Amino acid sequence: MDITHTRLFDTGNETICRVSLNGKHWYFSLEPEKGKRIEAGCYEIKKRVTENYLSDMTKDYRKIYDWFDWHLELQGVPDSKYVYIHHGNFRKDTKKCLLTGNEAGATYINNSRKTFEKVYKKISEILDLHEERVFINIIDE
Repeated sequence: MDITHTRLFDTGNETICRVSLNGKHWYFSLEPEKGKRIEAGCYEIKKRVTENYLSDMTKDYRKIYDWFDWHLELQGVPDSKYVYIHHGNFRKDTKKCLLTGNEAGATYINNSRKTFEKVYKKISEILDLHEERVFINIIDE
């Protein structure tokens, strides 16, 4: 699974990105502005499985989505932890995480929850089969 997250433009408050799967447009993403977003690079995505503790965010997502089990977390992000792929439409919805949407405006993305379901299910399917590791390559354009 070849996921490429390309930063298209930075407004000074947020960054709008295009995400491709195997070379074809998959969805749009929003992340913080330069200086607050994660470094460009290649990161493995794994489910953040915790045996003895459920975060409030995990509890909330399990209430919203009957198909959700664990967050999709980017591994090995320098100076950061708990960097997830999740729903959200605006900069206020993320600290360093990558938000999902199927349309992008200058400062927002739309249809985040529907897009998150599609993205989550596709990545989870691969991860749950344990046949292939999943990586996301984040690049500055």
